[in-house]
Amino acid sequence: MKKKFTLTVTGILLFINTFSQCWVKPLCDNEVTISGSLSNKQYTGSTCFNGNGTIENSVNINNWDFISFKGNITHEQVPNMNNQNFYIDGNINLENNNISLTGVDTIFVNGNLTMQSNSFNLNGKVIVILKDKGSTVKIQGKTYNAGDTLKGPNYPDSGEYIAVAPCQDVHLLPINLAQFTGMQNSNNILLVWNTSSETNSKGFDIERSTDNKVFNNIGYVTTKAVNGNSSRELSYNYTDAYPIERAVNYYRLKLIDIDGSFIYSKIISVRAGNNSSPIVHPNPVSNSLKIANAYVGSVYTILNIYGEKIQSGIVPSSDVSLDVSGLSAGVYIIRIEQKNNSAESVKFIKK
Repeated sequence: MKKKFTLTVTGILLFINTFSQCWVKPLCDNEVTISGSLSNKQYTGSTCFNGNGTIENSVNINNWDFISFKGNITHEQVPNMNNQNFYIDGNINLENNNISLTGVDTIFVNGNLTMQSNSFNLNGKVIVILKDKGSTVKIQGKTYNAGDTLKGPNYPDSGEYIAVAPCQDVHLLPINLAQFTGMQNSNNILLVWNTSSETNSKGFDIERSTDNKVFNNIGYVTTKAVNGNSSRELSYNYTDAYPIERAVNYYRLKLIDIDGSFIYSKIISVRAGNNSSPIVHPNPVSNSLKIANAYVGSVYTILNIYGEKIQSGIVPSSDVSLDVSGLSAGVYIIRIEQKNNSAESVKFIKK
């Protein structure tokens, strides 16, 4: 459920979404506890950091949808954001020589967030959601409150800004989703999920997408909780009998309350077909980037964090090596497009 309010900046009307479900704890692929200093680690997927200390530059996170921080944490290497979210809970400092926020991103703040950098690039629209009046965001030494806007260097022509908004009418949907996974089962895709508890639960819409942007409803599963309430673990499944073949199918659950309120689960992806998803390795990479399990004839494109094309070509075999030794150190995206117009994008770090 979303609420809308309007924010007028220098005569320009901006419509900003504030999310009633913004304080639901996200599902993490990795749970990491920090005590002191964390270094020389690599994680794949959405990662939740808890504790007190510093995350050093040698810690890399790949292929993430969100990063969550809880406690008193300084993160010295801020991953470039591209249609992804940060969850802030506590006193969190994001420090880097260059912070680049690309695309349309959301930063949820419960507590105090400080972002400090020698070079701070917006390169898109960023929404900062403050949980309450006690939550603050400080950017480049200045504190911003709900209703404030930090303009990008090319604003308003490029539409670059950071808008700070309140989380209004917070209603936490009391369904605790413990697990959500998918797998290929013959020609079908089987989705499985568990809830650890449910209160006033109605059921689950199953939604699918082929581009990870536009989702369509493909089914519904009624809650197993008696009268919508349960304090024990319940298991559910749904079979997609008609997935998009030889393509990556993206799925999410719409968790619906009796009163009509809802939240979305994390998004998972499953490839339909005999082959597994393309694998990009090593990551980080120095000289040769390998693509395994790719469809022959696929088109690959390497983009920098600003979306500019750096390199492209045709995948000549199911396993191919790309020379990336000439790339500058930093974060890049390799996009692999299939002949059926499906595509996958993978982040990699050039050392």
